[in-house]
Amino acid sequence: MNEEPNAIKVRVKNVPLSADDDQILRTLETSVSKCEIITHSRERLRIDNLVTNCRTGDRIVICKPFNPPLPKSLKIGNYWATISHFGQASTSRPNMKCSKCLDEGHTANTCPNGWKCKKCCQLGHRQYECDEHSDVEVEEDNTYMTNMEGVCNPDIFHAREDLSSFGINMTILE
Repeated sequence: MNEEPNAIKVRVKNVPLSADDDQILRTLETSVSKCEIITHSRERLRIDNLVTNCRTGDRIVICKPFNPPLPKSLKIGNYWATISHFGQASTSRPNMKCSKCLDEGHTANTCPNGWKCKKCCQLGHRQYECDEHSDVEVEEDNTYMTNMEGVCNPDIFHAREDLSSFGINMTILE
C-alpha cells in the first residue's frame, strides 16, 4: 500500500468537509514539522465493519517520518484542527494528582488504589467519613480547638467567655 515502511498516519479532526483539503495539506507541509505528504484521504464512516458513503469529516494524511511531532492543535484556515499521530507528545499533565489516593501521576478515574482521607492521610476511608479530626472539638473546660491543634500557637485558642469580646456570639447545641 505505502512505499514508505515507516510512514506516519496523521488524523486531522474538527475541520468541516467544506474546507479545502489542499489548505490542510499546505498547513501540514509548512508547519514546524515540515511533513512530506505521501497521500491523503477523507475518512468514511464504518458500520458493522462495512464502509459507508458517509464521510466523518476526518482527514487521514500519510506522511514520511518527521521531527518534531506535530502539535495537538493547529490553525488551518479559520479552524482550529485537532491533530493526532503516533509519537505525538502526551497531553497528560506531569503534576496531576489523584483525588482518590492522593498520589501523583494519575487521576481518580484510572486509580488502582483505595480511598485515602484528605484530613488524616490514612487509607480506607474518605474525608467526610473521618472520625480522627473533627473541625471543632469542645473540651471539658469549654476551650474550642480546631483540627490544627498540633500546628497552631496555643495563644490563639480562646475560652467560650473570651469570644464575646470579639463580637462573636455562639450557641452550643447539646
